[in-house]
Amino acid sequence: MDMGFVERGFEIVFALELDSAACKTYQYNTGHNILCADIKEVSNDIIPNAPIYVGGPPCKPFTRENQIKRLDEHEDSQLILEYVKKIKANKNCKIFVIENTPELITAANGKYLNMVLDNLSEFDITYGVLNDKDMRGSQSITEGIQDRKRAIVIGSKIGKIELPTSITEIENEALYGTVGEALADITNNLPNQSDVSMSSDEVIERMNYVPQGGNFKNIPVELRTKATHSNSYRRLHPDKKSITLVNYRKPVIINPFKNSTLTTREAARITKMPDYYTFKGNLSDMQQQIGNGVPMSLSSQVANVIKKAIDNWNMRYNLSFRGI
Repeated sequence: MDMGFVERGFEIVFALELDSAACKTYQYNTGHNILCADIKEVSNDIIPNAPIYVGGPPCKPFTRENQIKRLDEHEDSQLILEYVKKIKANKNCKIFVIENTPELITAANGKYLNMVLDNLSEFDITYGVLNDKDMRGSQSITEGIQDRKRAIVIGSKIGKIELPTSITEIENEALYGTVGEALADITNNLPNQSDVSMSSDEVIERMNYVPQGGNFKNIPVELRTKATHSNSYRRLHPDKKSITLVNYRKPVIINPFKNSTLTTREAARITKMPDYYTFKGNLSDMQQQIGNGVPMSLSSQVANVIKKAIDNWNMRYNLSFRGI
């Protein structure tokens, strides 16, 4: 999420993350201003009183799969409240952003969203679901290509900030960007291009049956696994946008041109991460980081509407946002 803000000119002064491999990746690419720790154990005085907070509390509790169980009993369900507490403790916070799975808005009949609205009522709050494929702008970095929906909540004390406008009436798939365009001109000397799960002979045999755009249903019944999700053994189509890339190794997302899962760099290209951005950790760590990440095109557009709101506020009051 931070990379979209960096691209829009924001300075990141502090970051907090629990996963050690993700911390190494952040440290290598974005800076050493990251604390690898549990938010529940971090005191408020350690976190700078920056005017903007951007956070993505774990989304696992709110997914459809986990809501079948008692949501309140999930070990991560209260972490969104921990983030809210950090925002409230910072009297200098003028804008906050929460990113999560779309189910955040409806989970437990809206209980968790209402918790945010009630506890941060001093902010003007907007919320909704954005789709990465709709997040297009004048810069190439903001042209979304994958179908990945995220809930975004924006709170502001400088006037209501509307969410980025989605493009919903474009019929030409190519205008969204395609998998083929994303994977064009990839070379073996790019970071993480050699990081790929090696498929067994059995897996490769199944891949042989799957055409571009196809999935497990193209595999003979006697060779199929028990997986029946539509993304299982999905081969991406070069002339279409990508499906949502969670941890793309687990459902076996197939390269459109060869019998292989995606490399870390190929997956990063689809999420619009720049080629210089290098992932750290073991292969499983890197794959999970991409699955957990926010598409850069989406975060960039969120950062853009916030930047415009700040510029308008500064012009209106002839003041510097940085100094308030």
